[in-house]
Amino acid sequence: MSENPWGQYDAARSEERALAGDWRAQIAVITRPNVEPAILTAILNQPGLHEQVQLAITERRDVTVEQLEFLAQRTESAVVINRIIMKTMTPIEVIEAIRANALTLEGKVWFEVAEHADRVLAGRRQTR
Repeated sequence: MSENPWGQYDAARSEERALAGDWRAQIAVITRPNVEPAILTAILNQPGLHEQVQLAITERRDVTVEQLEFLAQRTESAVVINRIIMKTMTPIEVIEAIRANALTLEGKVWFEVAEHADRVLAGRRQTR
């Protein structure tokens, strides 16, 4: 039997590396089905959070509205913002705030974010 070239997964070591800022370890921890809330919060609060980590947070089954709002306020990634807009759990007020902020930023991508927010808001208002 051949040895696993990637080694054994060590949850504690991954958490250590994640808290030290290793974005790959952060993804390994975040994508686990069960993560201690304190660990998740500590990762979320790290400055300069890698875009892939932010995206992984948005895709967690147990992501909270507060976590999405926090990410929306901190990220500089239009990809992450669009993912937050697409989440059905994101409140209309948050999408409206994202849209308003996008309109203050320069660049075609932010105009497109605002248009995406408009489409999502229109769809949500139709289903009310």
